[in-house]
Amino acid sequence: MSGDLPQKGKLMEFTYAVTPLSADTWRIDEAMGGAHTYAYLLEGAERALLIDTCQGLGNLRAAVEQLTKKPVLVANTHGHLDHIGGNAAFAAAYLTEADLPVAQEHGDPAYRRGMFLRFAQELGVLLGEEQLAALAHRCEGARYLPMAQGDVFELGGRTLRVLATPGHTPGSVCFLEEGRGALYTGDTACARGVLLSLPHSCGVATFRQSIRSLRALADRFTTIHPGHHEAPLGPEVLEKYDACATGILEGRVQGIPGESAGEACLLGRWEDISIAYRADHIFD
Repeated sequence: MSGDLPQKGKLMEFTYAVTPLSADTWRIDEAMGGAHTYAYLLEGAERALLIDTCQGLGNLRAAVEQLTKKPVLVANTHGHLDHIGGNAAFAAAYLTEADLPVAQEHGDPAYRRGMFLRFAQELGVLLGEEQLAALAHRCEGARYLPMAQGDVFELGGRTLRVLATPGHTPGSVCFLEEGRGALYTGDTACARGVLLSLPHSCGVATFRQSIRSLRALADRFTTIHPGHHEAPLGPEVLEKYDACATGILEGRVQGIPGESAGEACLLGRWEDISIAYRADHIFD
């Protein structure tokens, strides 16, 4: 589904905020109240790659077409509704097999309607009924293509490699652009925290393994581009997540009971980041 949302409520003047990261790379910010989700558009000599498509609040395809005239490939870091919302406006999106069930659940109209109602209440955003219906049905018709560890996207003078990083979801990935020293992490590594407390999330041990696999490649990137919050980041954020996860696994970091994304959890904190996890799901 493409086209702008009906003009109602606090989203009536919705537009994307676009930040040029270079002459051929852009961060596209889709905000719902104070919550920001990022998509990244990378243009090569032959084609462009759009990493994630946010929640579906606006006409992302139109925004992308203002930035590039090249054919656009779409790839998702994972299958959550705030990263797949604009997929249906494009021919297809690449996604790992492990996250296809997640995307199917998060693309279901009833599920999306309930989640956006909750988001609107939490964020103090007014959604009109037509807007809510549009958001609920945004993913109808989305088509997925398989993607796996080690796959490469050749854009023409730019190459991105898929890195499997299960944790936040079982099929989460990051995209490494070694030629420019950039790592696009989705929700695997953000400035403030990661959620491992969701029903389909992996345990802390699996997440730590993914973080350590990224740290093993730290000589190949200098900049991390996350899916939310402050951006860009330095590689040191991976050290913090490694330390926090290790502390949880070894019992030195005691989780504080709380709630995250509507799920009861424990919050393990290390410096300025946190890991939300379940006490019964530390090891897979």
